[in-house]
Amino acid sequence: MNIMNYEEFGLGPNVVVLIHGWRRHAATWRRLAVALAARGYHCYAIDLPGSRGPRLSYSFTLDDYADSVERFMLTHSIREPVIIGHSFGGKVATMLAVRGSASKLVLIATNLGLARSTPYQRMVRVFLTAGLDPVMRETFNKTHLTFSTTDLERITVPVAIIHGRFDPVVSYRQAVATHHALPASSLYVCYPALHRPHVEHQAHVMRLLDQFIES
Repeated sequence: MNIMNYEEFGLGPNVVVLIHGWRRHAATWRRLAVALAARGYHCYAIDLPGSRGPRLSYSFTLDDYADSVERFMLTHSIREPVIIGHSFGGKVATMLAVRGSASKLVLIATNLGLARSTPYQRMVRVFLTAGLDPVMRETFNKTHLTFSTTDLERITVPVAIIHGRFDPVVSYRQAVATHHALPASSLYVCYPALHRPHVEHQAHVMRLLDQFIES
C-alpha cells in the first residue's frame, strides 16, 4: 500500500480534493487551495503515488490511482467531496466520478482521449516520458487511455470542464469532445490561458469554481 502525502487547507464544511497532473505534486495547488480555504472550503491536495517520495515498485493503472485516492478518503473520513483534477489528475478524478466517489467533478485541462490529437500533442507525449524509469514509463502507457462512452455515462454528478483556449499540451478540441460526451457538463473557456488556467488566471477560475460548487 502506498502512503499518500498531502497538504491540507481550511476547515470549512465543503470538502475539496485536488489531484495534480503528470510529473507534478500537491504543492502545485497551494495558491488555489489557499484561495479556496479563504472562501470556506476544506481542501486536501494529495500526492499521487510515485509523484514524490518512494518510487512505484510496479506500474499503475488509473484504477490503481483511484484506489489510492479512495483509501486516502476513507482514512480521512471524506465522503463524496468535490474532486478537482488537473491534466492527468483529471483522468484519475474522472475514474473516481465513474465509481460514484465524487459529489461534483471539475476537469482542468484534461485529456480523456475523446478527440484526435494534433502532431504537436503527440510530440508532447514524448517529452512527458523523457527521463522516466521503466515503471513510470509503463505507468504512463497504461494510464494515457481513452475513456469509453459507457464509462462516462456512469457519471451522474455535475461536471465542470475548464480549459485554456490556447492550451499547447491538451488541445481545446479535447475539452469540446468531453463536453459533448457529458451532456450535463458545463464548459468554461479561459482566454488566453494555456495549460494551467488555475495558475495563469486564478481569479477567473476561482469565480468559476465558486459558481459551480455553490450551485
